[in-house]
Amino acid sequence: MSQDRLTLSDDVEWEDVQAIVRRPFKDWHQSAHVILTVRNAKKAKAWLQALEPRIRTTWDIYSIESGTTLGPMAHAKLHFNIAFSFDGLRALGLHEDDLARFDDPFREGMAPCTAKGVSRRAGILGDLKCNHSSTWIWGGSDRDENGEPAPTDDRVMQPDIHILLMIFAHVRAEIEKYIAGISVATDGLEVPFQGHEAAREAGHATEYNSHEHFGFKDGISQPLLPGTKKDRKLSPRWRDFHEVQAGEFVLGYKNERDEYPETPTVPCCRDPDELLKPARDADGHVTDRRHDLGRNGTYLVARVLRQNVGTFDRTVQQVARLIATTSELDALDRAEDGRPNDTSTRLLTRAAGLLMGRALNGDPLAEDVGPADADGNKNDFGFHHMDPAGLHCPIGSHVRRANPRDSLEPDPDTALRLSKQHRILRRSRIYGPHEAPGSFQRFNGTGDRGLFFICLNADIAGQFEFIQDSWINNPAFGDLEGERDAILAPAIDTRISFPARPFTRWIERGNKQLVEVRAGGYFFLPGRNALKFIANQPEEHKKKTPEADAVDTNDATDLQPSDCGGTDV
Repeated sequence: MSQDRLTLSDDVEWEDVQAIVRRPFKDWHQSAHVILTVRNAKKAKAWLQALEPRIRTTWDIYSIESGTTLGPMAHAKLHFNIAFSFDGLRALGLHEDDLARFDDPFREGMAPCTAKGVSRRAGILGDLKCNHSSTWIWGGSDRDENGEPAPTDDRVMQPDIHILLMIFAHVRAEIEKYIAGISVATDGLEVPFQGHEAAREAGHATEYNSHEHFGFKDGISQPLLPGTKKDRKLSPRWRDFHEVQAGEFVLGYKNERDEYPETPTVPCCRDPDELLKPARDADGHVTDRRHDLGRNGTYLVARVLRQNVGTFDRTVQQVARLIATTSELDALDRAEDGRPNDTSTRLLTRAAGLLMGRALNGDPLAEDVGPADADGNKNDFGFHHMDPAGLHCPIGSHVRRANPRDSLEPDPDTALRLSKQHRILRRSRIYGPHEAPGSFQRFNGTGDRGLFFICLNADIAGQFEFIQDSWINNPAFGDLEGERDAILAPAIDTRISFPARPFTRWIERGNKQLVEVRAGGYFFLPGRNALKFIANQPEEHKKKTPEADAVDTNDATDLQPSDCGGTDV
């Protein structure tokens, strides 16, 4: 293995892993995240077969960025990654027995329909009130919170969300041209929102920007895989904080529990071309009876998050008045009258940082942090020793909730070890017009703008959903009482506290929603070989066999004869 290969990370088969996992197209600022619906499986699979050579792997993008490839790929105007919903895999003809072996949350979907209106998953994710899936433009349900029928005009329900096509380019016009041509190239796919006023919010026009719409530098604290260039530069102390095993994000490799994550498999007889590698059983032993459909793939979580910039700025003004001294209040009054000054700018910037948990430039609020990395980011810090009471970075702030590091019970070492079992890789892009925060008076800012949030994880329930339920939406997080994340959580518990001496201060949030969920779904991002397998599924839609109900879907060695048409292999 070459030294260049090692800069990606050891062992992982990056030539089979889609690029967004490790090389998230930062050099290609223009992008689109297009939802597709399968209308004709045969024609849709023919389109997939033609697209497959243009699906970029991590190794592809690394080769382009490092200048080691000079072929047509290096000069391509468009680059693609692709993911499928559970309903999408079914629509493309994946066998029902094989569908049953996918992760439970993926099979149920982000917004499962329920007669009661509010599903268990809605409570876990915080999809309540204005975040309820009955208001989403795609991926939602047709029942409101009370279980009553919800309007479905101009919305695409969860069962019709089949494919998430991610397109990256230098020039926006190239993306628009391609999207317009999908329906022309094949009538096997439908492109919802094409030409619709909701197209931008639906994901048709996203872009990479180092700062999100509230004004903060984004994407700083990402897990590092063992063997990567950044990982090897870390001191042993900080490597313990940031290094996370590949199996937390890529199926087929060991995770932080020193286990192989559960992965979907297929009987070897349904893979006659041997596109997939042999699967492992629960003990990690390779078996030739089933092939690993999940290997080098992962689960992708997508959520369209509308950012209410004006509401955020009003909240920042409220916090600034809370922390200001008597003499500083006059400076804030002058700023509100259109006369910003150094004192008001300092106070407002600090107030925004207290809500988020980092400064606008991404610097930590905790003291005595490590030096900046090569990108100018400071990420070497913990909370237990540096800021245990939250006097600098409030305990309930968004950053501290989303990644508590070493701050939770019972002790810092255990807390850090457990938090690393719940990390995610974030791959978000912004949509809508971008405006710097300035003096935080963007009160009249209208129009749809926000994040097309994407995260990658090998275990949706244990990673993304755990973070949402146990940290973001937990009113008792870190021994708080009746508080949820002010940035992301629904406005149910309305208090936001800011620890200080001699006493804690707080503001009343009311029903102000800083971020609204507008769409969402769970997807499977396959490895390239698994994509070939999916694109070449036989036409007939096979029914699930009664014998398959008895199969332990977590045991790759438990293969009933009926799984292979009566052939015991």
